[in-house]
Amino acid sequence: MDKDFLIISFFNMFIFSFALAITQDLHRYIYLNDNIIQCIYGGLLNGCGMGLIFKSRACCGGLDIIAASFKKQFNIEMKNTFLTVNLFIVAVGGFFFGFKLALYTLVAMYIASYTMDIVKDSFNSQKSIIVVTDYDAEIADSIMTILGRGVTYLSAEGAYTHHKKKLLYCIVKTSEISKFKYLVYSIDDKSLVCINDVNEVRGGGFRGKFL
Repeated sequence: MDKDFLIISFFNMFIFSFALAITQDLHRYIYLNDNIIQCIYGGLLNGCGMGLIFKSRACCGGLDIIAASFKKQFNIEMKNTFLTVNLFIVAVGGFFFGFKLALYTLVAMYIASYTMDIVKDSFNSQKSIIVVTDYDAEIADSIMTILGRGVTYLSAEGAYTHHKKKLLYCIVKTSEISKFKYLVYSIDDKSLVCINDVNEVRGGGFRGKFL
């Protein structure tokens, strides 16, 4: 991990510990005698907090650093590291505090892990698109001119008709999907558009993920 990440995380650990100290008695004023509600909303709030911290290139220390290191070194998703390690810890804790509480804790951790992953990558998601059309030049020009995205030609041949044509391959932000489809179908309403999820894109005008 880089120096800025470690410095910010160091200060964040103090802030996090202080926040825990001043809110530890909050349950006396906002009392909820429902473990399911606590798991759901506690997991959501916890996940949102962790996601925002990781999005800001920092962590809270402890398991966070291990998860961040695994992501950087081995490209293992952070939510998978959290769930795997916490599953072992909670399983051991179940012997001391009861398996009912351990199961509730796993529910909260599962929600927190997936919420964290969504928040961490929010506003930085992309889609890859393949377009099959007879108006490849017109559509490609429209995408490059209006959306400002690069387009790659892929040579293809129809298995049934044996007609050779060019497929259009393009990567766009998720927020640009609607405009992309409008541009394509305004030129050729019979186009075949295939949209796929992309885990990460670097370069070409896209901002890569830090974690």
